[in-house]
Amino acid sequence: MYQRNLDILKSFKEFDILTLRPTNIIKFETTHKSIKVITIQNFPIYINPDLVYHFEQDGKDFIGSLLLVPQLGGFTKANLGIFCEVLYEFLNKHYLDQYKISEEYCIVIDTFNASKISYLELINKKVPSLLKSTLDEIKRLQNHY
Repeated sequence: MYQRNLDILKSFKEFDILTLRPTNIIKFETTHKSIKVITIQNFPIYINPDLVYHFEQDGKDFIGSLLLVPQLGGFTKANLGIFCEVLYEFLNKHYLDQYKISEEYCIVIDTFNASKISYLELINKKVPSLLKSTLDEIKRLQNHY
């Protein structure tokens, strides 16, 4: 157990934390428990962002977020993409009226492998978008049983 924790810490040694958020954060937002369940394709999905923050860039107000996801063995980039899509939907649902959603700073980090993904990578198709197909498969399995 201790060795695994040391290995995880070592994997973050080369991790560039300065790329995780902009330098000009204006305010950290409080996310209340009541807004942490969002509905996507009629599925209630719980998401608990670790940081949600407001910043300004080129005279525009943006919202960004960071989500840490732990799992023994870690996640693939594609699986991280699912979390990232849900995080983006969370920001869209609760902050779109006030801010522009930052695709660059909508970030999910795999705490086991010290890897990250941003929503921008999904848009640029560097990582496949799997949320819709995953939820469709769950629906199909529900209807089957």
